[in-house]
Amino acid sequence: DLDRSGWIGQRDFLVLMRKLREYEMGTFQKVSETMTLDKMKSVLVGHLGYPLPNDRVLDEIADELQFGEVVDISGIWQILAGYRACDGFTRQEADEVQEALRLNDKEGESLLDVQGGWDAISSLGCVMSFDTYLKRWSEVKLDGKPRCDLEGFLKLVRIHRCSFVEQVLETFSSIQDSSNRMDLTKIEAYQALLRLDLVDRCTEESTTSS
Repeated sequence: DLDRSGWIGQRDFLVLMRKLREYEMGTFQKVSETMTLDKMKSVLVGHLGYPLPNDRVLDEIADELQFGEVVDISGIWQILAGYRACDGFTRQEADEVQEALRLNDKEGESLLDVQGGWDAISSLGCVMSFDTYLKRWSEVKLDGKPRCDLEGFLKLVRIHRCSFVEQVLETFSSIQDSSNRMDLTKIEAYQALLRLDLVDRCTEESTTSS
């Protein structure tokens, strides 16, 4: 944004993305030219700030590309490309999201309106208020159309998952900081669940399982 207008064109955006990719690869090279998948995950989270709601997707991609336990810079690049292509979902998760869309698509056109999207994302166990949902829906619906397709719904679920992981980490850290311990007591864990609006759901699941 050289002119300070708050807007960038397609060319500038492509330059920005290239610089981000160069920074990512540079960060990995500073750590090591080769690393295990577990080390790669720690660099993604600790150094680059990647939200990894489910790091099994990296294992799945590495298996598909037939990598062993250790990967080099070229392998890391390929795994990251695969991670972005699947939007951070494993095959099973992507299938579940697609099925939720299908079950809540009233017109049979593989599209969801606002209410259908709410019903679908709720059926996947995503916990949030309806106001939060509407905010995230608006983040996905950049084209102004009244319904979203599978790509948009996958993005909606991904936004929620990443946000929820951040909330969990922030909640855990805040309680941890106040107690000066690395773990939580039963009461502290309950307080964390309260902050995350998960108490009713956990109580219901516990009651059902018992």
